[in-house]
Amino acid sequence: MMMGLGLLSLAGMLAFMALAVVSAVRKTGKGRRDLLIAVGLFVLFIVMLAASPDPEDAGKRPAAGAVTADSPAASPDAEPATAASASPTAEDVQAQEARLAAAKEEQEAADKKAAEAAAAKAADEKRQAAEEAKSQAAEEAAARALEEKRLMSSVMNRFIDRMVSSGSSLSPESSAYLEKHASWFPARTAEAKKAARAAVSASTTSRHLFKNVTPHQEKIVRLSGTAVQVEETETDFGTLAMIHILDEFGNSIMGVYLGSTGDLLSGDEITLYGAPTIAYSFDNVSGGTTNAILLAVSNFTL
Repeated sequence: MMMGLGLLSLAGMLAFMALAVVSAVRKTGKGRRDLLIAVGLFVLFIVMLAASPDPEDAGKRPAAGAVTADSPAASPDAEPATAASASPTAEDVQAQEARLAAAKEEQEAADKKAAEAAAAKAADEKRQAAEEAKSQAAEEAAARALEEKRLMSSVMNRFIDRMVSSGSSLSPESSAYLEKHASWFPARTAEAKKAARAAVSASTTSRHLFKNVTPHQEKIVRLSGTAVQVEETETDFGTLAMIHILDEFGNSIMGVYLGSTGDLLSGDEITLYGAPTIAYSFDNVSGGTTNAILLAVSNFTL
């Protein structure tokens, strides 16, 4: 190969020498360039010639793969290099397949474990959310029950604060009684009405109440008379009715009822069942003062 490149360099040198002579004769101005190229090709020819092997030395070189005296001796324990040793054996293939199968099983096990962990976490979050919702619902139900339980005493306190004396309220005994028997105020079911009427203190009249209402605040009394005034108001908790009656002794009873009075009108005869709370007075239309008993009404009959 070196010899071939050297011959090409020699041919190129001769060609550019001829071009340099022609350029000098014709005075084209390219003679100097051609001469420099020819010199370069001559240098390349010399280099290639020096690098070419001597034919005599080449004949003395051993053929590829031949063993010479200078060649290192092969180890008796060395395995012969064969074409078969370069190819994987059946055992190698099986071992590789086993490794791949083991890696696949390991990955599948890891994926399964991750999926189970995610499912367990989701189930735990769902259970926790359900428990929180249940707890919240129970708290809300308890709050509503407590609000309903205290509704009558709350209304009575509002009435006393507004109509009787600012800052005044029910006695603790009266409030406790109304809350303890919240299902009676008002008694909306037949069972509640029956229970409230069964608790009536038959010997207690309005005269006892005007004498001293305190000993009777934890009782149910029955008071009958003529309805002097019936007034209903719609509130955020429903209908609130005020029933003013004059009993057989001419005493005024002001009943507070949480609900509609139905067909009751002024002038009708009515019997109230309820818990007396306080004795108070209010200005009447004649310019005087009327003493009255404030009654938390459980139910009534016409």
